[in-house]
Amino acid sequence: MLRIVGVQRNESPEREFILLQNQGSMRVNLRGHVLMSEQALDSGSLYATSHVFQDDVHIMPSAYVLLFTGCGESRWTRSKEGSNVYQAYMGQDRTIWSRLEGAIHIMHAHHVFVERDHLIMRR
Repeated sequence: MLRIVGVQRNESPEREFILLQNQGSMRVNLRGHVLMSEQALDSGSLYATSHVFQDDVHIMPSAYVLLFTGCGESRWTRSKEGSNVYQAYMGQDRTIWSRLEGAIHIMHAHHVFVERDHLIMRR
């Protein structure tokens, strides 16, 4: 389960980031997770105050995701302590999180259950 463990608000998009960690016991696919500000929930302005992960990458238990607001190429790195860190980028030229007040939420992707009857081809 991915959890927000840190937020670095900054006036530079290259230095502004959100730090996530997989605190569960199973690997988690990053794709489809959404970061959303409290203001997005209140105002309905989702585009400017949220981020949907498109990266189809698995985050192992205790590994981190470092989402920078600025531009860059997503890749795996290691922290100074030796932890696995997946660096992802929003590709924005302006800061997002430093302009917003309130909490930031993470919404988890859910699997869809399909009834077996729908998958069986009938003759």
